[in-house]
Amino acid sequence: LAAWNKAQDALKRLETKPAPKQSFFKTLFKGKPQAIPGESFETIAAEVSEDESAKQNNGHIGWVTSFRTIYPFETVAYNTLVGNISQPVRTMFGYHIIKVHDRRASRGEVLTAHIMKFTSDDEEANKRAKEQIDSLYARVLAGDDFGTLAKEHSDDKGSAANNGEIPWFGTGRMVPEYEQASFALENAGDVSAPVQSAYGWHIIKLLDKKGLASYDELKAELERRVKRDERSSAGKKAFVAGLYRQYNVRENSENLNDFYTLLDGRTLTDSAFNAEAAKLNKTVLNFAGETFAQSDFAAYLKKHSYSEKTNPADIIDEKFKTFIDEKLLAYEDTQLEKKHDDFRFLMQEYHDGILLFEVSNQEVWDRASKDSEGLDGFFTKNKSNYKWEKPHYKGRVILCKDQATLKAAKAIAKLAKADSLDKYLPARLNDSIQYIKIEKGLFVQGDNNVVDREIFKVKGIELSEEYPYAFVVGKNLNLTPESYTDVRGLVTADYQDYLEKEWIRKLRGKYPVVVDQHVLKTVKKN
Repeated sequence: LAAWNKAQDALKRLETKPAPKQSFFKTLFKGKPQAIPGESFETIAAEVSEDESAKQNNGHIGWVTSFRTIYPFETVAYNTLVGNISQPVRTMFGYHIIKVHDRRASRGEVLTAHIMKFTSDDEEANKRAKEQIDSLYARVLAGDDFGTLAKEHSDDKGSAANNGEIPWFGTGRMVPEYEQASFALENAGDVSAPVQSAYGWHIIKLLDKKGLASYDELKAELERRVKRDERSSAGKKAFVAGLYRQYNVRENSENLNDFYTLLDGRTLTDSAFNAEAAKLNKTVLNFAGETFAQSDFAAYLKKHSYSEKTNPADIIDEKFKTFIDEKLLAYEDTQLEKKHDDFRFLMQEYHDGILLFEVSNQEVWDRASKDSEGLDGFFTKNKSNYKWEKPHYKGRVILCKDQATLKAAKAIAKLAKADSLDKYLPARLNDSIQYIKIEKGLFVQGDNNVVDREIFKVKGIELSEEYPYAFVVGKNLNLTPESYTDVRGLVTADYQDYLEKEWIRKLRGKYPVVVDQHVLKTVKKN
């Protein structure tokens, strides 16, 4: 409130005042009443502005473009006419009164390089800096390479490493003196005389210049900036404001007084505050037939306890506003299908699609993958459909490290069941050294050297040096699978098709379909 009053007082001092009607002023103005001009903007800015730079620049901040200031400031600046002074505008930093001096089209961007000499409060050092920059400028004019001079002599080491080059910049991105001198250069290769800024002396070379890019070129960057800016919430604020009017929101602000009292000397995270607030039951909000009690707001405060404010009333008022917004948006979500036909149809489509997926999964896909008995029966009835083009061997390949292991493994394999070999052989023959390895699977010629040698009788095959001895335990299936597990993927896919056809047949029997051929003939083909 104090900041607001201060801003209003400053604005009054700027405004033109009617001349008093005393005869003295009539005489002074030759009998014609005239307005007394208000004080100058610059004088008041230097005197009362809390921006420390105003004491030096009288409140003048220079040219600005979009996104160079915070959104509320920018909005008022762009909507104030040239020569006019705005009403006070509040931002996250405080209150501002803005005077617009002029407008101009975008100047685009420039790419420059510079040679720089720093200055400071030391007069002798500044004198040397001026002598050095003048000497360097003379060398540039004499034809010395600008980039080389920048590398060897510029005090700005960051740009010096890149021949003095500074990234592209536009209005408001550089100190005013550097910006003005850069844009004053007309052609690539032009070099400025030494220019002094608050940081030191610069010799500036124009490398390139470009105008404002097209919307299509800027679109992605604009979207990125808007998402990071306060204006990203402008749409939401406008939408919520519309909901306030549409649903006739009624706030019972008097019933917030209980929260002001409870929060005095406490914080929102205080357990005592939360316990006492939860007991309150007066109504604080009504809209669209919905009623919310103090206890509802108390529950919201418990979940959203962070606030940068310190005054209890300010904290509660801030939270109550966001509480209303949240409840309005939640209610609007429940009304979307009633208010928007396209959305309702889309939701119905999603609902029906998910329902169909779940039923299809139960009746066809999931059932087919888990019904081992059904898969086996289907395979048995359709076994002739699953013949292979190449002979297959099904079984185990047993690799041995030496002849003694081979002999022992063969003896065990003769007595033990094939299914027990995977555990029994390693348990009996392996210790700290792996004397035996077992490979199990369905093999065709070319898949495994041992199978190729022992089953498919391929000559000239050598085994590995690590396991030079091997034998097989299994059977040659030739072209006919032994079980559905040998061709599980194919059988499962065919079984799913079968189940789907059976399911549709039952549905047609339960729900007869009647097609009106007369109406069907009226449908135009696309």
